[in-house]
Amino acid sequence: MLKISYQILMKKICYVTSCGGHLTEVLEYSKQLKKYDYFFVINQKKDISYVKKKFYIVSHSTFDLKFFLVLYQAYKILKIEKPDLIISTGASLAVQFFLLAKILKIKNIFIESLTRVNELSRTGKIIKLLTKNFFVQTITLKKKYNLKIIDPFI
Repeated sequence: MLKISYQILMKKICYVTSCGGHLTEVLEYSKQLKKYDYFFVINQKKDISYVKKKFYIVSHSTFDLKFFLVLYQAYKILKIEKPDLIISTGASLAVQFFLLAKILKIKNIFIESLTRVNELSRTGKIIKLLTKNFFVQTITLKKKYNLKIIDPFI
């Protein structure tokens, strides 16, 4: 189970993810925290209204000049929604959100994708520098990088 020590002060969660596998993982974790208000931010123009929650779509950027556009979009979303916690399982847009979380002092949790077995993702390597709450889902990565592990089969 995803244990969060911020529960007393937490009212709203921002889930930052791309569609596909990252979203699937986030949806599994969101089931454990469904008593909180939450919303999603994705980086692809897809209809995810089936999640029955508010969602925002930001531009797609893979560490290119659009990085700054996504940073601006992320700032606007965070100012409007004022989340108490940001959770992500990856995709490049997480970098902008975790950078702003550090500046705006928003608590955050990054969970490296279950598909990452031998190496951290590029996003993970960057976010590892931005958060103390970095989790992996495989024993290999836990041992290799001396990181905290979270059970992917909650």
